[in-house]
Amino acid sequence: MQEISCAEVWGGSKDKNADVRGSGFVASVYSRAAEGAKGGDIYYLSVCSGEAITRIALADVRGHGESVSETSQWLYEALQTRVNELDGSDLLTDLNALVSQRGYQAMTTATIVSFLRAESNLHFTYAGHPPMFIYRQDDARWDSVMLGSPRRCANLPLGAFGNTSYDDEVRPIAAGDRIFLYTDGLIEATNSDGKPFGRDGVAGALEKAAGGTVRDIKHAVLDALTEHSNGATSDDDVTFMVVEVR
Repeated sequence: MQEISCAEVWGGSKDKNADVRGSGFVASVYSRAAEGAKGGDIYYLSVCSGEAITRIALADVRGHGESVSETSQWLYEALQTRVNELDGSDLLTDLNALVSQRGYQAMTTATIVSFLRAESNLHFTYAGHPPMFIYRQDDARWDSVMLGSPRRCANLPLGAFGNTSYDDEVRPIAAGDRIFLYTDGLIEATNSDGKPFGRDGVAGALEKAAGGTVRDIKHAVLDALTEHSNGATSDDDVTFMVVEVR
């Protein structure tokens, strides 16, 4: 297992099946490009500001495979330079302005999650991205985590509009709680009948492996996906990440 320390960033846009640990989390990541060794999905983990903040991000650039890998690498590097921004919504606002300058082909969905150790709170914001699942030990179940319904046009994919605003929401979280993030390539993977794996497929795999380690959960989702698709390769990049708060 790779370990990262204060102010270090780990992640990328390459194929990856790995475990990583920081001062505030342990995580297991799976990422596979639809073609080649690089794709449009970005996974990102960091500890920063004196190890007080754990920052987690997942993003999905429009398109897939090698054709969008240059854009995904550029976006990953933009994330790196903003590692210490405290507010995830401000971070997405900055990234949205950058992506908008590159044009429609760079449009990206993203989620930013931050765990502030002093607060025992999970801050999260979405830019048109599928909602994460969260598992609290006290409840012993996985739940989908949605944003509230804003009264304005907000939380759109990066690059959709140059002046989009993003909502930051908060949930309590404790040591041992877990989150599951994913890109839409996971839920849109189809079987021979054209049926997508869907959020129900993800939820079922998470529930079956709820008592396991983050690695166990990752493999349970991957096994369920492989069974659903009968081993066929997805037409889209597929990335998902299981993170346990320490």
